[in-house]
Amino acid sequence: MDDGIYRSICTLCHCGCGIQVKIENGKMKSVSPDAAHPSNRNYLCPKVLGIEELSTSEKRLKKPLRRTETGFMEISWEEAYDLAAKKLSEILDKHGPDGVIRCSGAPVSYAARDGFSLLMKSIGSPNATGSATYCMVPRATAFINMMGGKPEPDFDNSDFIILWGSNPSATNRMGGYSAFNGVQDVLDRARTRGASIVFVDPVECESIKKGDEWVKIKPGTDAVLGLGMLRHIINEKLYDEEFVENFTVGFAELATHVQSFTPDYVEKETGIGAATMISLSERFAHAKTALISDGNGLDMYCNTVYTVQTVAALCAITGRIDRKGGLLFLPFIPQKPANDLNPALMKQKYKYPLFRDIPFPAVKESLLHEDEDRPRAMIVHHANPVLINANSGRTAEALRKLDFLIVSDIFMTATAQEADLILPEKTAFESYGFKAYSSFDKPFTAFQRPIFDAPSGMRTAFENEYEIAIRMGLADNLPYHDEKSWINYTLSPAGIDFDDLERQQLIFADKPIVYQKYRKSGFNTPSRKLELYSKRFEENGYSPLPIAIPGVPDLETDSEEFPLIAINYRPGQFVHTNLHHITASTKLHGNPTVWMNDNNLETYGVNIKDQIVIESRFGKGTFEVARKLSLDDSYIMLEFGWGNPTDNKTDINRMTNDSLFDPISGTTPNRLYRVRISQQ
Repeated sequence: MDDGIYRSICTLCHCGCGIQVKIENGKMKSVSPDAAHPSNRNYLCPKVLGIEELSTSEKRLKKPLRRTETGFMEISWEEAYDLAAKKLSEILDKHGPDGVIRCSGAPVSYAARDGFSLLMKSIGSPNATGSATYCMVPRATAFINMMGGKPEPDFDNSDFIILWGSNPSATNRMGGYSAFNGVQDVLDRARTRGASIVFVDPVECESIKKGDEWVKIKPGTDAVLGLGMLRHIINEKLYDEEFVENFTVGFAELATHVQSFTPDYVEKETGIGAATMISLSERFAHAKTALISDGNGLDMYCNTVYTVQTVAALCAITGRIDRKGGLLFLPFIPQKPANDLNPALMKQKYKYPLFRDIPFPAVKESLLHEDEDRPRAMIVHHANPVLINANSGRTAEALRKLDFLIVSDIFMTATAQEADLILPEKTAFESYGFKAYSSFDKPFTAFQRPIFDAPSGMRTAFENEYEIAIRMGLADNLPYHDEKSWINYTLSPAGIDFDDLERQQLIFADKPIVYQKYRKSGFNTPSRKLELYSKRFEENGYSPLPIAIPGVPDLETDSEEFPLIAINYRPGQFVHTNLHHITASTKLHGNPTVWMNDNNLETYGVNIKDQIVIESRFGKGTFEVARKLSLDDSYIMLEFGWGNPTDNKTDINRMTNDSLFDPISGTTPNRLYRVRISQQ
């Protein structure tokens, strides 16, 4: 790239922070925050220090690779496109569009969200799977089916804030899709205003020092706490009678349903004292404005959806929905989806009709059982299902059951190792893109421009899918073929095009917040009211009211042989399974870590920095010992995200159980599993 200062956005996590990168002599001289960008203002996290190494790393994929009997072989781009078109066409001829499925990862960039979606639409397949089973979408499923959408927390106007399973200091994510006028300042501003901040979490996470209170809960028992709080608020008539009477259905059924969740029962199940539960319920209900922000700590259990149904119900009966200081339905920049085919029939086939995508665990089981109507080809884009799904050994085995697996990525991953064809692609810092945000001011979109030159011949995912479509005879009517035409197509409903973004960088829409929209238009549910008793759940064979099934139904199995319970976490300098080979990240934290309390250090005769082996009945791995004093004796905490060939270290999902599922989202219990400390 020419020397200069390049204004863009970071796409290493969901925040999409504004950045300004100074290039001198073709190299990154500095990176600084874009103070005008509402996501981060004057803050950047350490991840941005590694953006140049993403482009220059020697471990980067630079040529297409084809699997042979003796390993991977470099081939030309033309050969790669021809092979992909030939294999996909053969599968379509034999099995039809349902024989092909797309697997995508976390949409930290919109190219990651949309890549290869247009190819799927062109072949007539709506089939989508990926990482959604483990992150936010199970929680969104609860909100969507109760009230028609997933609202965002209005932190800056709330007097009482509960962060439930949320550690924003590590994730920098305060909501689902919003900018919060400087992500690192949100809780500080709230405290300065005098707001009360309470964390509900089994672990004393980094963010707790920004709060006023830590409610320490037994992992996987969050639904019990939520149901107990609902009982107390209902029985003491602390709910918003006007909202409940006029804008909800199912309150009477909910009131009856929660009566068994007494304070004593809640204390026994969750470890939270009855007095603490009662106090938390009353302070939340009595506060002038209040909200509960659900976090990723509530995901990866067998009862994620029902748990978050209790959270949504707490906010609903206290009148915290679409009101200032509560959870708001915010305006958003309209976009045109790349693939708008309806996946309803396929989701029904996999027995998860209310989930947004087809849960990957359901696809995995279909492959392993060799169902007649299983997928025969999979396109994996910006995803790493081998590492993120429970029991990674069985996941890899499932992928080997496919007739053809394409993986499009930047580095060799644990999933790419199983591929028949690997397509390298440009990084987000070598290509154009955009990101749309809502906010508590106005919705806006920001421009992503290239900062570094890509290796010679490298393409974007959009160019790769278009070249395959040409060879399949499907390209004539495709509305875009590269990132520029993709931007124009996707943002056409908003009247924004590539030139607008390149010229302005940030484009704000004139859509001010409107509160209590339900008074005029109701909620987007079958009854047009907020459904405390979910008709959609009932019609699809689920409990219409939240239930407290165990987070891990078999947690007591093998308790003698495997006496410890492992929970997991991810350090903030990494993103999912990415960046574990980037120097800027690993120099701060270079090994998979196990956190233990002092009693366990003494009991097992280990010291800080020791390397020890942790084993479950599914697998084992090596971890470096650290200390976390807040953990009870029966728990240890293991670090997620390692295990790619670029780092060659322990993948914790080789130890997790993939035989148990959330009935609504298909989620497996990756957060809790029985382990023991074994010999090196």
